[in-house]
Amino acid sequence: MRVEGEGKLLRIFIGESDRFEGKPLYEAIVLKAREEGLAGATVLRGIEGFGASSHIHTSRILRLSEDLPIVVEIADTAENIDRVLSTFDQMVGDGMMTLERVEVLTYRGGNRTSGGAVADRLRMLAAETEAARLEDPSEAAVGTRVGGSIRAAIEYGASIAEIAEATGLPASEIERVVEEES
Repeated sequence: MRVEGEGKLLRIFIGESDRFEGKPLYEAIVLKAREEGLAGATVLRGIEGFGASSHIHTSRILRLSEDLPIVVEIADTAENIDRVLSTFDQMVGDGMMTLERVEVLTYRGGNRTSGGAVADRLRMLAAETEAARLEDPSEAAVGTRVGGSIRAAIEYGASIAEIAEATGLPASEIERVVEEES
């Protein structure tokens, strides 16, 4: 994918505890951005902030919050951002979305069908799987936790065998996860 020149930057301001369909909202937004073929998304975790309620959320020791501010940034062409705005608007309950014009100077990424893009997806999936194992090492829990990334790797052209090798999950677990979405 190549994005250069004028584009748009979408910023979505939400809370860490916000959820969408049972998963963290920021995670759901990133997965939806990937599903929609956007150039990329970044989640930033704030150390302090407040929103419309004026309630301070902070990471300071004496006032530890479990609902720190989150900003999701997505930069892409104006057409791509405009295409997904209503989708993200429906996902965000409490929060704020901003949009600004940006000049994309450099964006280097593999073609979605290239071997490089598949290899990148598999590396990301391997890291995500490792993190999921720390939370719950059971194969079913790990498979469920990384299910969106497994499906994305398949969309990029990765085979079940390649995903099994990258994640250490058995092919039967990967197939279960893929079938759940169908």
